[in-house]
Amino acid sequence: MISQTFVLNQSSQCVGSSTLTTLDSWADTHQINLSSIIDFALHHTATKDASDFDPESAKTTLTSDDVKKLTRDALRTNLPQLSDEIETSFETVEIKTDIQTSRLTPPYFQPGEDDGPIICVNFDGSARSVIDLVHEYGHAAHHYACGHANISPIFREVFAFLAELMLLEHLCSLEHSDLQLLEQTMLFDDEGYLGDDLTLLADSVRDRQSSYEYRWNYPIARYMAGWIFKYYDRDSIYSLFQHDGSLTDLLNIDEILRAACSGNTLPELPDLPKDSAQSAYAYLGAMTMLDMEYLEGPSELPITDYYELLSAHLRDQSTFLLLDGRSKPAAYAAWRTAPDGVVTLTRQSAPFGDHLSLLKTLKSHFGDTRIISEHARASRKEQRPW
Repeated sequence: MISQTFVLNQSSQCVGSSTLTTLDSWADTHQINLSSIIDFALHHTATKDASDFDPESAKTTLTSDDVKKLTRDALRTNLPQLSDEIETSFETVEIKTDIQTSRLTPPYFQPGEDDGPIICVNFDGSARSVIDLVHEYGHAAHHYACGHANISPIFREVFAFLAELMLLEHLCSLEHSDLQLLEQTMLFDDEGYLGDDLTLLADSVRDRQSSYEYRWNYPIARYMAGWIFKYYDRDSIYSLFQHDGSLTDLLNIDEILRAACSGNTLPELPDLPKDSAQSAYAYLGAMTMLDMEYLEGPSELPITDYYELLSAHLRDQSTFLLLDGRSKPAAYAAWRTAPDGVVTLTRQSAPFGDHLSLLKTLKSHFGDTRIISEHARASRKEQRPW
């Protein structure tokens, strides 16, 4: 788990003229309805994977200079309008690996005043230290992009998490040898942010007496970063990065949380013989109902085209249906396989918030196969899937 913070005072993080010390002040700053957090936790609290993957012992081939160059290139590719600010941030920030004189446990980014900004990271080439360093570079780049504005903590963490996603996408485009280790680390972190940290936040909401903890910001920021990266075009992300006012003007956290918690209203899938015609129709109907939860996309196709599309996937066995714990259809994915073995995910439908579970299952299924995710409405038609 990453334990970074953004400023020196961990007990009370200053936001503008106010100080975050209580749950209510934190919720008011971000304009969050506390009931939305409970609903979000009920739908999205992650459980730990049984695998023994340890990002601290998983060694990459990267040096700290490699990470600096790759992250800078990733950010400039995604945010070309901010190239000057990104360059300034990377050339100005001092990197410290000697933590003996530090007042905080690394990793962290300190904006600095007299001495300039500082990033402090225990970098040893492990996948853990690579992601930590990228995360702090994200803080630094955002600090310069928004003109050193004092941004509320959830949004600060959103930008650092976006930097991580941009780096992984960049490594995917390079077919970098360390990509898989860093993807595993991101999934490992998902389980922490949406597991222990989300549980802590939900328990604090129920208690209502808890003092402010910076860890409250991570689960919401983690979810929002993935949501923004998936659905926003690069110009919109640029607008967020350079915005120096209240980001609640541009992003309604409460609406995003409510959208993530729409309950699964679909019926249970009946237990039918696997290769029977009834099973095929049930499978087809489940995918159709999942697509009908969206106003755009496959649901806009003429019914004959839509039926042929799903029927072809059923014939080719190039689709996967995910059921939740009550045997209700929760999500599905469809793909095509090129002659060279590259798999392109052509459809990922998870209207009830089960996208992470779908991706984890697909990752396990495909193993080391090269995967591309296709998004027809995004500015980048082909993206990394996880």
